[in-house]
Amino acid sequence: LNQPWLPTLLWVFLALLILLALLCCCLGYYWFKNVRHKVQKPSKVPAEITMDNMAANRMTHGHKKQLLRHKPTLVKTVDPQPIIGHLVKKQVLPKNMAGQIRSSKKPEEVHERLLTVLPSRPDSAFFHYCDAL
Repeated sequence: LNQPWLPTLLWVFLALLILLALLCCCLGYYWFKNVRHKVQKPSKVPAEITMDNMAANRMTHGHKKQLLRHKPTLVKTVDPQPIIGHLVKKQVLPKNMAGQIRSSKKPEEVHERLLTVLPSRPDSAFFHYCDAL
């Protein structure tokens, strides 16, 4: 058991083991920072108007409130037919939905239905509705 190369071999294996441990630590750190946790930078877009909200096809709360607040005045004073035509043209309302909304005889009921359906549409519906007004 008196071999002069045995302690040297032990030190080489120990050095390789330490290098392997360092390599594992570096790869683990890289994976943790770059692969596992993609850090999203905070956007400057208000929280209400995000892609998640748009993807869900929902109107923002503020726009829904505006429609609800002005609903009685709009129903009484505005003819809904040109507005529905504009919304269909801008592809905010499908034609079959517009037909269902127009099925009532009274313009007030038609506008009431339109303002009931509109908040379930994307946020762009609010802007096109305002353009049509």
